Amino acid sequence: MRIPNNFVEISIKRNRLNKKVVNVEIKSVPLYDSDQWKYTKLDTVFTASLVDYSKIVASVKFIKQEDLYNNLSLLGIDGYNTTLSFGDSSNSITYSIFGPTYDTVERKLVPFLKTCELILAYAGLNIEDIFEKHVDKKKYSN
Repeated sequence: MRIPNNFVEISIKRNRLNKKVVNVEIKSVPLYDSDQWKYTKLDTVFTASLVDYSKIVASVKFIKQEDLYNNLSLLGIDGYNTTLSFGDSSNSITYSIFGPTYDTVERKLVPFLKTCELILAYAGLNIEDIFEKHVDKKKYSN
């Protein structure tokens, strides 16, 4: 169980009034509310690049639902879940994957993890700070 960055939520939405603007909202909460972990407590909103937003949208399209079915039999006991939702308030798709950095290639989670990496970079967060154990990038960067 992660203590710093125990719960991280990143919301990326196109601005309804100005479609050239993307709003990014980040919330991060440590498991314990102590001075030791307060550096991971975030609640911020900012605008970001439409170009990088388009890269995330393109990346989401590479996630194959049939590949994620392989993970339905994995029982997660000690670790974390990563949830990726996209769409709007009327229509959306959500993927929730246990420990996506565990056997990433074997579990066919490379597109899912790459999308998560793009989102974290877009939000100005480091993947190493969010995920417990990161896969060998050489192994999955084909």
